[in-house]
Formats: sequence, structure tokens, C-alpha cells
Amino acid sequence: MSSERGRVGVVGAALVLSAAACAIDSRAVDTRPLQPDVENGGSAGGNAGGSSGVAAAGGRPPGDSMESGLGGSIALVGDGAGNDGAEGAQAPEPEPKGEPDAGDPEAEPGDVTPPSVLSVTPAEGTSQVTSELVSLSFSEPMNRASVEAAFDDAEAFVWTADSSAVTFRLPLPFAATPQLFDIVVPGEVQDQAGNALGASVETSIVLAALVRVTLPFEGALSGNQVAGDDGNFTFFETGDTAAGLIHYGAASFPLDALPALDTIISLRQATLHVQVTEVLGDGGTAAFDGILIDRVSFSARADIDNPTIIEPAFARLFVPPAVSAGRIVRLDIATQLRAVWSAAEARIQLRFGPAASNGDAVSDTVAFRRFDDENDSILDLNVVAEPDPDNVARIEVEYFQ
Repeated sequence: MSSERGRVGVVGAALVLSAAACAIDSRAVDTRPLQPDVENGGSAGGNAGGSSGVAAAGGRPPGDSMESGLGGSIALVGDGAGNDGAEGAQAPEPEPKGEPDAGDPEAEPGDVTPPSVLSVTPAEGTSQVTSELVSLSFSEPMNRASVEAAFDDAEAFVWTADSSAVTFRLPLPFAATPQLFDIVVPGEVQDQAGNALGASVETSIVLAALVRVTLPFEGALSGNQVAGDDGNFTFFETGDTAAGLIHYGAASFPLDALPALDTIISLRQATLHVQVTEVLGDGGTAAFDGILIDRVSFSARADIDNPTIIEPAFARLFVPPAVSAGRIVRLDIATQLRAVWSAAEARIQLRFGPAASNGDAVSDTVAFRRFDDENDSILDLNVVAEPDPDNVARIEVEYFQ
């Protein structure tokens, strides 16, 4: 309460006090000490007749207010006739507290608009789909975690800087015949404000047929040859001799199981599969800092050491150099197979050999499995018992058609 109002109340109380003094005997005056301030707007005088000393004797100086728990009021003495104060001396009404602040009514509301899917690639109705890459574009920046969780079997997510578009690899169920497949963006994915997409978005596509073919090891045109020799050796092995000569190994794989290249949609993969069956000499140096692989052409085993080299050293095996019996090698040779296939050649031929002898005066040899039932003389004890059709030398091919 303001001090100005406090002064008005005290003056009114003094007028009442003066009138009462003229009407009563001085012995009727309550001479007890002033009572303490009373909260909640109560009177400071404790007797029915009131106390004539409130404004004049002790207590609060003129002009002060007494705050109550409900906003405060001025305490007035009675006049002895049951009146609590002269007209105009009533306590002022407490100021209203008002409603809690609801914020700026002009402030913009938060983002409550759900996102939408602008595009999906591959698009609705696309047929002969061969790529596992899927791209999604949204109307606004997205919560990346919510989108990635919706495609928990996908991998290699790549987002735009503003998080409004993403590309990832989705494993697709390719089969020997075309398959219908739905790419589903679930309604639970959210934008960065937490708004969900709402309804799921489905995109139907048709997957191309995936054909799998195995190109077998051709024993008649595979084997080994020491540089400068003219022998007829059938084991598929490589290394060097104690005299420091290079010992080459070669393998041929016929392509007659493949259709003409121009009749397919695309080559998906071609993987060379070989298994080390034995390592002689120093296993660490036998690799010669890696075994080089050349794409070559030859017509007889005697030419393995001196073939026509078409693509030299396109790959290197066993780096770092340690190599052990039983080790499985899988090498991507799709580029090499495509070149041979497009030229309509009868087979792909690969030659294995170190770039140079390691010079340790020991015959170091690495032998590879040819068939499921390999010759026991080139089988280490650590190699799986025969027959072992899973680890025969071969090229596994996948193409779309």
C-alpha cells in the first residue's frame, strides 16, 4: 500500500479520536499497551471500545502502512460506539494479483507442421532395378536418428548438410526372377522439431533378376612353371627356387557358362576364390612382400612362365607378407572378367608370382587348392579334411538379366 493512502487513514483516525474524547470520561480510556500489528487486515485495537492511543502513542509513525498477507491495510481504532472508523478512513482494497503471465501473445508458435516426402529414388513403378542405393528427399530438415532407425538393416547413410535428404544402401532381396519390392518410409520418422511424418509412404519397384554362375577351375590349362623351364607341371603353386628363379603358377576359368555380355543388364560382381593348402620354406618370406597377379593369355602349361601379359600386376596378395596354410583368398576381379567377357574370349587366365626371388637360397612355395579332392602331397595338416567342395578354386559371378 502506498504511503499517501497511509497518511489519509491516520488523519481520519485522529478526527475520530477527538470526537470520542469529548463524549467519554477519561477513566473509560483503555490504557493497556498497544497490541501488535494484526495480519490479514485485522484491527490493531484489542478491546471492544478500541484504544485511543493508536495514532498518538507508539506503534507506527504517521504515514506508514501495515502490509497484510492479502495485500495490506491501515489499522484503525474504534470510537467506543462500535464504529471502526470515520467515513473515508476505510482500508483500501488490495491490488489484484492478476493471472500468471501467458507469454507474448504476438510471439510465433513453434514448428508444428509435419514433414513430407518429396521424392524417393528409385521412383514408383521403376523396373529392372539393379542398384541397392536408395535416396529420400524431405520437405524440411529431419531428425537423422529417426530416419536411420526406420531402415535399421541399411548402411552407409550419407546426408545433405541441411539434413533434408539422405542416400543409403538397402539390402534388396534379389532372386533368379524379377521381384516386386516396396520401399516404405514409416510414419514415425520425425523432423528436427519432433513432428512425425504421420502416414507411411510406400514406393513400389520391380527388382531385376539376379543370376549366379560359377566358373570352374580348368585343370588342363592350369599349373606351374619355373622361369626358363619347359615342363608340364599340374600343381597350382608359386614361389621361388633355391637358385633364385621365379616359380609361377597359373589358373584358367572357362566362360562358356555365361551368355553374351550384350544380353544382360549389368555385371554385379566377379570374385576369385582360392585357398592356400601348403606353405613350404619360410612362411614369412614365401610371400615376397606379396604375390602379384597378372591377367594373361597362354595356350599350354609350358607357356605359363612366358605368356602374353594383358594386364600386369592388377592385384597383390598376402600383404603383410605372412601367409599360412588354410587361408582363404577372395579377390574382386569384376573389371578383369568384364574385359574378357566383352571380348568374347573363351576363358580368363590368371598368373601368380612374386616380383622377384627373396634370395634366401631356399625353395619357398605357396600351393593353392584346385579341386575338392586335392593331392595329399600339397595339403598341410591344418587344412580341412577332404573332400572340400566349398574351397575349390573358382570364380563366382553375379549378373542382372
